[in-house]
Amino acid sequence: MTFYAKKTISLFFIIISINFCFAQKKIERPRNTIAQSFIERLPNNLKNLQLKDLRESKDSLNIRVWRLTKVLTINYNNSVSSKYIKVDPKNPTVKPTPLYTDLNAKILLDSLVKNRILELKDDNYRVRGPEAYVVIIEIATKNNYRVVSFCSPNKDRSEDNKSVLNILDIIDKTIEKEEKKLDY
Repeated sequence: MTFYAKKTISLFFIIISINFCFAQKKIERPRNTIAQSFIERLPNNLKNLQLKDLRESKDSLNIRVWRLTKVLTINYNNSVSSKYIKVDPKNPTVKPTPLYTDLNAKILLDSLVKNRILELKDDNYRVRGPEAYVVIIEIATKNNYRVVSFCSPNKDRSEDNKSVLNILDIIDKTIEKEEKKLDY
């Protein structure tokens, strides 16, 4: 084997090793129209709301819950932090509301995990009509990113729907509690 052949083989293994070390995050997203529409609009929404793209995050865990008028992001790396934004759908200006201390974010994250947020599977159910609403949840780790969607979650439809309703209730109660603190 020639010197150049040995160098070429060595270079090949170095490149493969580098690619393995810097491999892209595994991205899972449902094929339903709600999730696809969300993914298409995501870059613009992130830009408008000044949020980081969880698909690129290297944190240990990120969870973002999207609703029509509220976006909650929880990040966990060495500590837990969160960001809550109220959104006016008619005028999507950013109104960040610093509601959580790290301790409250930790308690909130623990409650969401207990309610199976990391195990949720896409609902793939579509409700039509003026009362329909959508909940999108992004879940990202260092190596994985996935999106799950729920259209008008109903506790009678599945355990995942029941968990989503509990999660939304926990988030709303936490936000309400923190907003009352800010009012004083």
